[in-house]
Amino acid sequence: MKKMIKQRLDELRYEVNSLDNLYNTNFRNPFPIVDPKLAFKITVSNYEIYLIDLLCSINNIDPANYIFVTEHGTLCANEFKLDKKFKELSCLGMDDKFKDSTDSLAFHGRFISYIIYHYLSEIREMIKDIYDEMGGKKVTKYDNYLIILNQIIKNLNMLVITYLSSDASYTEYMKALIDIRLVRDCNPKKKKFAEWYNNEAEYIRTSCKSNIFGKRAEDDSTLINDITKMAYMLSTENTKFKHCGTVDSEIRFSNKKEIKEILGRLGYAILLNRSKNNINPIYKAYLKSKPEINTNIREVNKYIELSAALEALEYEKIIIDDPNVSSVIDSLILG
Repeated sequence: MKKMIKQRLDELRYEVNSLDNLYNTNFRNPFPIVDPKLAFKITVSNYEIYLIDLLCSINNIDPANYIFVTEHGTLCANEFKLDKKFKELSCLGMDDKFKDSTDSLAFHGRFISYIIYHYLSEIREMIKDIYDEMGGKKVTKYDNYLIILNQIIKNLNMLVITYLSSDASYTEYMKALIDIRLVRDCNPKKKKFAEWYNNEAEYIRTSCKSNIFGKRAEDDSTLINDITKMAYMLSTENTKFKHCGTVDSEIRFSNKKEIKEILGRLGYAILLNRSKNNINPIYKAYLKSKPEINTNIREVNKYIELSAALEALEYEKIIIDDPNVSSVIDSLILG
């Protein structure tokens, strides 16, 4: 199965570009229609069909199950749901109970499929909400709809290509999609999250680097504090850390017992937030993709708080996508 998955994913770089041209969603060659309203309706409809085709391509499913040509030669799609039938047809084990490493092709394919499905399901409402939040004028509504759609198309397409390519960085496009989605949310707390994340992520990348003597810029306690707070923030989109507790300034990565206590508090804070708020869609896509967490912490199957903490830390590795940060996070996950 792995060989088949790899073969499908190796073709995606070319397929995304060819699908751009097929469905007229490539804004490097703008749609030649004067009426912005008509241009938007045609382009967003084409892009929805494009995303269905892309989902089928990633999962090695015949798109004819969902897409058809009318008697007038127009491409149309049946109502699409990432349901039991789709999961059974998928080559990525979407209906399996087994988990996969977040480095595996199967996990990458599942995660990007759930992200695509989120945008497929929400794109029209998302564009309207973003436009309303920006306080746009009615006279220029569809011009701005097209601009917002263009940003989603550009970043989602590039995320697909880069995330499914082992030699490419996808962080720019993942961050852009998170930022676009946050604009939709008029909650000031989410805007604070976006600002805090942008600053803190770069600080953590710098802090986790070692100099020529193998010494990091920050001590263990600072790194443990910053990394666990970032994991909480990314999984909840909340910057209030009071339930995460404090990290003792004397703690070291070698203090296994104390580390487990910190992880327990982190997991408790995540679960508490989850009981009061909806899980953000990108993190939900990650959880649905069944990440396998390798750890030596034996209590992880006994205490749900530890499991929630380790899932959030693994997610942080994916979002920040930096080998130095991943190495430090692994020191916490492995236990």
